[in-house]
Amino acid sequence: MTKQLPLLRDGTSTDAQNTPGNGCPPLDSGRRSIQSSQRGVFSSPRGTALAIALCAFAPIVVIGIVQWILFKDGALGRFVLSKGLQISQISSVRETAVVLKHMATLAPLSGMDSWWPMHMALQVLGGAKKDVLYETLFFGEGVRFQYPPSSLLPLDLLTRMGLGNDGDFDRLNYVLFLINAMSMAFLAHFLASRLPLNLSFAGKSQARWAMPMIAFVATFLFYPAIRAVVLGQIQVWIDLLFTLACIAWGYGRRALPGAMIGACCAIKPQFALLLLWALVWREWIFATGVLVVAVPIALLSVAVYGLHNNIAYFDVLSFLSRHGESFYANNSVNGIINRYLGNGNNLRWETFQFVPFNPVVYGGTVCASVLAVAAIIAPALLRRGNATIFDFGAAVLLSVMGSPIAWEHHYGVMLPLYVFLLLSVLSEPASRSRSWRLAVLALSWFLSANLLSFTYLLADTRLNFLQANLFFGGLLLLPLLFIQARRTTRLLARS
Repeated sequence: MTKQLPLLRDGTSTDAQNTPGNGCPPLDSGRRSIQSSQRGVFSSPRGTALAIALCAFAPIVVIGIVQWILFKDGALGRFVLSKGLQISQISSVRETAVVLKHMATLAPLSGMDSWWPMHMALQVLGGAKKDVLYETLFFGEGVRFQYPPSSLLPLDLLTRMGLGNDGDFDRLNYVLFLINAMSMAFLAHFLASRLPLNLSFAGKSQARWAMPMIAFVATFLFYPAIRAVVLGQIQVWIDLLFTLACIAWGYGRRALPGAMIGACCAIKPQFALLLLWALVWREWIFATGVLVVAVPIALLSVAVYGLHNNIAYFDVLSFLSRHGESFYANNSVNGIINRYLGNGNNLRWETFQFVPFNPVVYGGTVCASVLAVAAIIAPALLRRGNATIFDFGAAVLLSVMGSPIAWEHHYGVMLPLYVFLLLSVLSEPASRSRSWRLAVLALSWFLSANLLSFTYLLADTRLNFLQANLFFGGLLLLPLLFIQARRTTRLLARS
């Protein structure tokens, strides 16, 4: 038998040192040789890579093509158009093709989901009503500027540099998305090179290079990630920041991931829950990293855009929690209940209109948020040891799922979690438990990576809760994260 040792913070392994809480085991901790215990397709790097590629990509491509054929010219296509949707919204493969075409030519996309309301906000801040930003734009004109004022700082700077049009921001998104894809490849290479496989040098080399290629391609086929690019969404920035945070965590760093989350807080305040998570886990360095970045940005926002505008943003958050969105792309408890009760439009996007307040929806939204916060802090109270990458990932995912509004593209942060989970589970000896976890992981990926446009047909039925496939994909991913976190803690305790 061989004994695999936990990684150090610099990524090396040695008998002399051990770093509990590094978060990489069981990728790098095991009590027996994996080669002797694995069977079937997972007995070689080539077979493993082929199986992963087929499971990850084949369903996306097949479903995308089938949905495109069924919807494009037939009755189903007419149904989609009658609901105000575009034909391009029926296949994730189609959206990937559109993004690749525009990236190749550097042509801007028509999506302005983030850029347009942000431009409008900058215009208001440059005019006579600069001291009443949200009263004028959000509550007065119904423009969905739902970001904090701090989110405008980088766009304001780019605009002053002469890079303020939507085409410039789209091209910036192309670059950041490509960097994210390369970062995913690097993350997969980093983890695959530390798999405890008793293989020949050539076999290990195959594993180290096959997994990064799969991860790179997966980024372009993962619907939430590609959807953010199509829409012209600042979520692309958050996806990259979280991937980089995962890489830094894998190397044993804590301040840098905290700093990345602090930057995310400037765009999406719900990530401030990670500060609470760090405090209950006593991850003081991580918490310091969050504060070192988030606090100066918040102070700069107050100095540039005024104290009132920053405080008034809490009124926007309160409004959103009381109303939410019924549009099918909202994969949250709020969206599920709104659609089930018929409280708002399901398939037609209302640009300047929010759904009416419903006490049942509001009650469900509050319960979901409370449960999400409880699930974020509970592991630290129930389990000994340090936080792992899986605890970190679960907290980030819960901060998305527990929000009143969780659009499809918000789930782009799930992508690096699939890489960590997949390679972690594959590094274990073959067992029934491992097989079940791989099956659940595959089902979660199927629900999360695909645009399942056939669920549009359920919009007017009691089964319309199935439209929230990303939410349910996240629900399947959460227990896997908690299980791997517990296994990692136990293995580290034995080391």
